[in-house]
Amino acid sequence: YYKPCEASAATTSQSSYDVTVRVVQAEGGGAGGPFWGTPGACMEKCDANSACNSFSYGFGECWFKDACITASSPIVGADAENAMWTTYYKQCVAEASPVAESPEYMETERVLQNEGTGVGSVRHDVSLGDCKSACDAESSCQSFSYGYRSCYMKDKCVTAADAIVSSNAKNALFKTFYKPCHVAEPEQPSTTTSEPAAEVTME
Repeated sequence: YYKPCEASAATTSQSSYDVTVRVVQAEGGGAGGPFWGTPGACMEKCDANSACNSFSYGFGECWFKDACITASSPIVGADAENAMWTTYYKQCVAEASPVAESPEYMETERVLQNEGTGVGSVRHDVSLGDCKSACDAESSCQSFSYGYRSCYMKDKCVTAADAIVSSNAKNALFKTFYKPCHVAEPEQPSTTTSEPAAEVTME
């Protein structure tokens, strides 16, 4: 037996999220993760994290991000490695950062033949945005190779003229991402000549 009653509405403060068709190209800096769960569980975790404005989600896994995403934010192509991932985002206003913005990264068609020396630690199962953030945080990182969600940071100062591997190379699906940097010119030996010693006259 039961009598008519009205269930009180739950007083949750969960933000309203929108989702992109595919993950956005610029995911922003990492704000935690990975976390495994449903999109709803990831939303709750993001709301509890003051630095989280969005998160990338795929295969039951979410990575929290600080980027303020909008419906017009560019997404990856349908043939991208991470095309099965999506970005969930809530309404937010990007604040002007008092620090210098990270430099724009350029990319090669395939990874370089000469990648330089490795710096920092190798990172696996990370997004391209996380790899960029890691390189920015590593003072000796000038470029990195990225593929299959693996990130290898390098000290090489890359230019557009650097040779890349052939299309049938075993690492041809990797790319090199690099930021503008300046190769220091070697110091030239001094050309200053000393004045000849004054001639001493003997009396």
